[in-house]
Amino acid sequence: MKIPAPLAHAVSVRWRWLAPAAVIVFLIAAFTHMPAADAVAWLLPQTSSLRPYGVTGTVSHGQLASLRSGAREITGDLRWTLQPWWLAAGRLAFRVDSSGEPRVRGGIQFTPHTLRAAGLTLDSPLKPLLEDAGYGFAPLDGLLHLHIERATVTGRGVEALAAQASVRSLRWAAGSQPIELGNLQARASMPAAHHVEIRVTTPSGPVDTHGTVSIADSGAYEVDLRFKPRKDASPAALDLLKTMGQPDATGSWRLATRGTLGVVPAPRG
Repeated sequence: MKIPAPLAHAVSVRWRWLAPAAVIVFLIAAFTHMPAADAVAWLLPQTSSLRPYGVTGTVSHGQLASLRSGAREITGDLRWTLQPWWLAAGRLAFRVDSSGEPRVRGGIQFTPHTLRAAGLTLDSPLKPLLEDAGYGFAPLDGLLHLHIERATVTGRGVEALAAQASVRSLRWAAGSQPIELGNLQARASMPAAHHVEIRVTTPSGPVDTHGTVSIADSGAYEVDLRFKPRKDASPAALDLLKTMGQPDATGSWRLATRGTLGVVPAPRG
């Protein structure tokens, strides 16, 4: 029996699309079930300083015992789950959760040369993070909570950022008796390309702090903060402020400095 030409054409068109679709589905299935250790070895650039240890599971569901950069551990006991619907947009998207320190939870996405984060949170004591960043000499400690609403990082630097952070029980731990400074809040945004601005406030505590910290992709930063003791400020908190010199006519102290991340800053007037 001869198949009518219109029907034959429709069948031909359908198979023309079904064959590539079947191949794509097969490749996606093969990749998502690929051993995680093999995928990490394949995807991680040889020049990267990141080194995962104890990688188990698959690309779809897996975990690693430790993620390190050199001798420094970034996080531990990290688990991930692939979000396959993002593959249609050409993105590898994962939901991550770590029980190590710092505690990391939320969503990350990868495309060639681009890393995105959305709804990503980090919880950690402040002191270890300062040490990892090369500022272990800063006698500050507290409990940091960071929430990244959205962020995009490319080879050119940070392209988009909206985040907020809080430090509970912030304290100055230079002496035998730490000086309690209350709670600090900060919000980061990008009012201009390749320029991060962080607005700092202290809703509670002995010292009213407010001002901005600006950071460029080059690592250059500028700090402009003002400190004013509240009525319930302790004598220790007042003595700490006095180490900055004399207050201005409003009874406030100002910290204004600029420099480059990783380089000791120089005060300016």
